[in-house]
Amino acid sequence: MLKMAAMTIRKSESLKFYKYLCQKIESEKVVRTRRLAFTIRDIGHRSTLIASGSKGEGLYLNGSDFDIKLVDPNFKVYQSEKEVQNQCFAIPLIMNTEETQPCFTQLWLFNDNIELNPNVLEKNYRGCMLSSKLYKLCYKNFADAKIPSLFLGKIHGPCISNIHDTLDVAWCLKCDKWIFQAKPWISRPRTTWPSPKIISKVKYTDENIYLGSLKHKHTFNHIHKLVLSLMKKEKLHTVIKSFTINPIYFKVKSSIIPQELQLDVANTGKFFHSLPFAHFLSFLCYYHQHDISSCRQSLQRLKYFEGTLGDCGTKCFYPKSVDSLIFCGIAHQLMGEACVAKQAFQAAARFDTFHMTSARSRLFSLVRRFHTCYFVCNFV
Repeated sequence: MLKMAAMTIRKSESLKFYKYLCQKIESEKVVRTRRLAFTIRDIGHRSTLIASGSKGEGLYLNGSDFDIKLVDPNFKVYQSEKEVQNQCFAIPLIMNTEETQPCFTQLWLFNDNIELNPNVLEKNYRGCMLSSKLYKLCYKNFADAKIPSLFLGKIHGPCISNIHDTLDVAWCLKCDKWIFQAKPWISRPRTTWPSPKIISKVKYTDENIYLGSLKHKHTFNHIHKLVLSLMKKEKLHTVIKSFTINPIYFKVKSSIIPQELQLDVANTGKFFHSLPFAHFLSFLCYYHQHDISSCRQSLQRLKYFEGTLGDCGTKCFYPKSVDSLIFCGIAHQLMGEACVAKQAFQAAARFDTFHMTSARSRLFSLVRRFHTCYFVCNFV
């Protein structure tokens, strides 16, 4: 009887704790859906961008940052020189764990004749070795120029963090095989978790399956197959919202692009990210119908998307995020809010280091018009 009573108490406490967690981090279904959404998004980025940390696991905790891994395609890690593939595009790096602490490795350049610019290598008696310090400094400079979310960021451990400490990005190097240090994880003694089924799914990620189509052969690994099976259990609209949507392209001097964006295709074709473009197009429709209230709502959605880029960087990077700023600037300018429009164009121009957008041209035109108006008003 006492044993049954103790089990009942433990079960009751577990249920209370489960309900408490549901209040704090949502239900198991919601967490699973979030995790699935990030997994699908990672697949859409062809395994070059991987959501990590608590948010990547579907846990939205107050005060937690967003962690992203970006796989560097310029290098490939091998355990030994025998494994190096000559036809591989990436620069091969060889692991050396004989002179390091446990869980650390040195990465040696397979071919010392390769010159890298910028230089991220150190030299000693054994040859050229990848420098963690120079590598992170290189990508910090890259992030300042190319990723608005990390502008004026800092090196934080293995990551580059934004100025508000809400985003951590770690550039990673890929090894296609299980390194020998990780192999004991597969067979080490366990009591309950993880189950043998989960271990087999992690172990055999190199397994490929082929789904035929009319024109192309698509390759999916074990994780892709698992995601496809999970998708069948979720609502259709949840899955659709998680898919990667192709950008919209307008040719040079396109006749179907909105008049407000003709400057962007005056000399070259232009890609626009679909979601902010849809919000901006919605704004223009309401604006030309003189529906100011709906204009404000569309502009708010557009600014929310642009803010999401600035806070966590998960939707898209340069130059699409710059286009979102330009959309906001045009919208505010049409609404007669010249000062706010100027701020948006200035931010876009600051990030557009290679003059790939209309940000500077729009800023110059707005400032010139503002000064002309100010002069005429004072003269009158």
